[in-house]
Amino acid sequence: NRGHGSRTANPPNYRVNFRSDDEWKGLVSLNLNIVRVPSQHFGSVIARKSGAVGGSTYATQVRVNNGTRITYAAVETIDQRFADNHFPTDPDGNLYRALRDQNPNFDYRGTNPASYMSTFFKLNNVSENDWSDLIGMLNVMGDNNTIPFTTENVRQVVNVEQWMRHLAVMNLLGNSESGLNSSANDDYSMYAGEIDPRFQLIYWDLDQILGQNSFGPTSGIFSMDG
Repeated sequence: NRGHGSRTANPPNYRVNFRSDDEWKGLVSLNLNIVRVPSQHFGSVIARKSGAVGGSTYATQVRVNNGTRITYAAVETIDQRFADNHFPTDPDGNLYRALRDQNPNFDYRGTNPASYMSTFFKLNNVSENDWSDLIGMLNVMGDNNTIPFTTENVRQVVNVEQWMRHLAVMNLLGNSESGLNSSANDDYSMYAGEIDPRFQLIYWDLDQILGQNSFGPTSGIFSMDG
């Protein structure tokens, strides 16, 4: 079973792994999410057509032990194959996932990679253990930065236009999932390429959009109170 805030869902979410020497349609893993499948599929299509970066999500039928068919959202795993698919001209960079469980801060913590491992998790190139790109970006963009937050310095470490598009799309969808769009350093990913090392934002699942929100009414144009 998988999931962060939805781990207790019933039916449960699943992470399906395939043998690395016997891939399924070029995949070694797949996430199956049960929460608001139509929102996840629709949100993924709209977000990607709008130029935001995130996993492809499709409705799929799932049987467990040949039981009743249940419709799930099949969500693309964020891993090296994701980099190959979504950044085909620059696929050898680093993928990171942010989770707020131990340290929720988007901040610079010095040059020791271990200081960041309680919040940011490498999703590829793990054996290299090279965190210098993330550390350099946070030294400009994060709290406690020592490099001035200027236009020139920011444009060296992040793809500003991509970040603006990501934040705009998430807000237009009324996405109330945690992420930088909701001022929460949680449940999103980032990619820094090898050719273009500027960080890009990657959304995760989109089950809390368009007023479909288990945490309360969504603000803005999709609010339940109009």
